[in-house]
Amino acid sequence: MKQTLRRAKKWSRVHWIFSITSAIGLLIYLVISISKHLHFGSTGFDLVIFDQAVRHYGEFAAPASSFRGYDNLLGDHFHPILALLAPLYWIWDSPISLLIAQAFLIISACLPIYLYTKKKLGMRTAIYLNIAFIFNAALLRAVYFDFHEIAFAIPLIAWMIYLIDRRSWKWFYACAILLLLVKEDMSMLVALFGIYLIVTKQYKHGASLFVAGIAWFLLATKLFIPYFASAGHAFNYWSYTQLGPDLPLSIIAILKNPIFAISLLFVPFVKLATLVKTFGVFLGLTFFSPLLLLAVPLVLERFLSSTENYWQFNFHHGATLAPILIMAVADSLHRLGGVKQLKRIMPTVTKL
Repeated sequence: MKQTLRRAKKWSRVHWIFSITSAIGLLIYLVISISKHLHFGSTGFDLVIFDQAVRHYGEFAAPASSFRGYDNLLGDHFHPILALLAPLYWIWDSPISLLIAQAFLIISACLPIYLYTKKKLGMRTAIYLNIAFIFNAALLRAVYFDFHEIAFAIPLIAWMIYLIDRRSWKWFYACAILLLLVKEDMSMLVALFGIYLIVTKQYKHGASLFVAGIAWFLLATKLFIPYFASAGHAFNYWSYTQLGPDLPLSIIAILKNPIFAISLLFVPFVKLATLVKTFGVFLGLTFFSPLLLLAVPLVLERFLSSTENYWQFNFHHGATLAPILIMAVADSLHRLGGVKQLKRIMPTVTKL
């Protein structure tokens, strides 16, 4: 233990700017979320729901939510990873514990992002990109919008990208398993990690991950959630009725009429505005990296849906894209020859 602390202290001395900027980011997140709560800005959706669930976990009981109307919230969404937060309520029985946990979870993604970008572009650029990640508008929105379980997904996604780059498969699969436990829709992202690995010629790992992601989605939605659902409840978060009543039929509909499916990504105009806010801030640099593949299920989930809240640049819906996009920028710059090469390219581009 002492040796680990000694190494961490030595590392923080070398990378002190990263440590300070991350600490400032954490402080900003805490101030935003806690001050909103103390000024009665919190809402039932979703802080009360998760507060009730985690408090029951802390009492070694089923994660019930009277506010949501479930005896077991796993019958609403399958997010057993929330049980990891139960010990916080043994220390401080307050919903503020969730807000603090969320801030720490999101800011913890800075470490894999920094390690990844430092290797690709050097320490100085890695610090700049880390700051850009901390102040990503989608993350600030998520922090402001109370608490949501996707806070777990943000660091896990960042670690998975970093571990692929390191070829550290044991830890990569551990993160993938945890990501599956965040929420049932994260299984689609795991499947896309599989496709990304196949595209980058990691065929064995890619195929296994793709199959695992699809299988987990079917298990979670067809078996686990119905099992835990209270009487009269069923999995009712399928919001793609303009395509079909379920995933298989919707995929068939997309294959039959891809032009209609593509049009759904941009109409009405609010979708286009949100896409520009999400991708435009990076000046198109994300499009030079195959990591952008990982954004596909998250974009489709939002913009093919008939639920209008998903289209807005509000709440927490864009937060899981943040680590993917910032690491795609780093990968793109690396592929383009680094920051120096970009400086040579930009004057030429602006003259066109």
